[in-house]
Amino acid sequence: MNEQNDNLAKKSKGKNKYLLLKQIMIFFLNGMIFWGLALITYGFVVYYKEKTWEILEAIADFLSRLLALIGTILVAFSAYYSNNGRRADMHSRYFVAPLIMLLVLFTFFLWFGGKELPAHIFNGFSMIAIASSVLRGLPFSEWDGYDNSQTNNKIQ
Repeated sequence: MNEQNDNLAKKSKGKNKYLLLKQIMIFFLNGMIFWGLALITYGFVVYYKEKTWEILEAIADFLSRLLALIGTILVAFSAYYSNNGRRADMHSRYFVAPLIMLLVLFTFFLWFGGKELPAHIFNGFSMIAIASSVLRGLPFSEWDGYDNSQTNNKIQ
């Protein structure tokens, strides 16, 4: 019985290797969803009331920019997860994801360095994150003529 428990513990150890990191990420992603919905709700209130509140505008602007950058870097990191529905292509893992991460870090540097950045930069990051996550969810392996052999290689 004890040997069986040891074998079960060894099998589950690999699966739980990054459990805390996964739980933290899920917490932050759910928080991003909540605050994203709060920003949308506030936007509709402003639209229908035709009135803005200065303090809420400052918070909404900061929060929307921050969440766009955090969301984008999390999507870029997802290129390295092995248990996604479809693994990232080689060019995504070795070129696109690192480039996007560097751009996000550079944007943080400029933004927190006191430089006012246009909102369309943050909107651009949001579009990258949305498009990247949708691409990762597409079932390419089920498409006729698509060679999925290169995306099934695990990074060791």
